[in-house]
Amino acid sequence: MDVDADAYNEDYSDAAVAEEIAKYRNIVLSACSSLGNLQPNTDESAATNAKMVYVPAKDCLASLKDIKRYIQMDEQGDGKLVLQWLGEWQVLERDIIPIFTITANHIYPSKQHPTQTP
Repeated sequence: MDVDADAYNEDYSDAAVAEEIAKYRNIVLSACSSLGNLQPNTDESAATNAKMVYVPAKDCLASLKDIKRYIQMDEQGDGKLVLQWLGEWQVLERDIIPIFTITANHIYPSKQHPTQTP
């Protein structure tokens, strides 16, 4: 089978690769944005005086699964771009830890650990 090197290089030029990476980055960012966010604390009976609380989105679990899948796919490559992006966006600190803490508080309500931000 004869492969035309110029045609191959055109398909995988630096600009095309950069464009594909940008699209993939936006997909990962979209999944991260769908995890949840901080909202004003309206619970006056709360034990803390936190002004903001983390509220997971309705599709939080699906987004976590998507992010896990992106990480697994990324591990097959050399760049580890997804992990770099997650670190850059501080997803662990801003989203995943609060989600895990909220989940733990629902499973073990006697061991409350505040997830609020003062």
